[in-house]
Amino acid sequence: MESKHIVWSYIERKLAEKSIFNADTGCLVWRGAKSSRKSLVYGKLRVRLPTHHASKSHYVHRLAYMCKTQTEISHENRVSHLCNNSLCIAPGHVHLETLSVNVRRRTCFQFGVCLGHDSEPHCVSMYLFKNCTFIYVKQFNVHTNKQINR
Repeated sequence: MESKHIVWSYIERKLAEKSIFNADTGCLVWRGAKSSRKSLVYGKLRVRLPTHHASKSHYVHRLAYMCKTQTEISHENRVSHLCNNSLCIAPGHVHLETLSVNVRRRTCFQFGVCLGHDSEPHCVSMYLFKNCTFIYVKQFNVHTNKQINR
């Protein structure tokens, strides 16, 4: 069996080949095969993990997290998108957390503000409120006021 490093490098390469970087959001957006789950669309990729003998289909955001940490995770663990983009696989945008934090994170995006998640990282996103001049940027903990030119 190949070394774990070689397998993780192969998976990273496959993820990169089928993704495109969005400079506006910082997301690395998956452009390969997709699968719908409820109302969300997730990327899928068929690969063999280091401890498995056969390949199988995995959600790409979970693979991105595993490549980032060079470890496999169980199906019970939740990998959350800090950016709320279900097709994002940017290493800085995927984070392992509990189901309760994952649900609270969805509420942040629903209401357009992140109030924090205890010791977990803040949501990474940008909100543009159309009828005012305030741009709220919650990326790298930066808040700015700018005039919107229309």
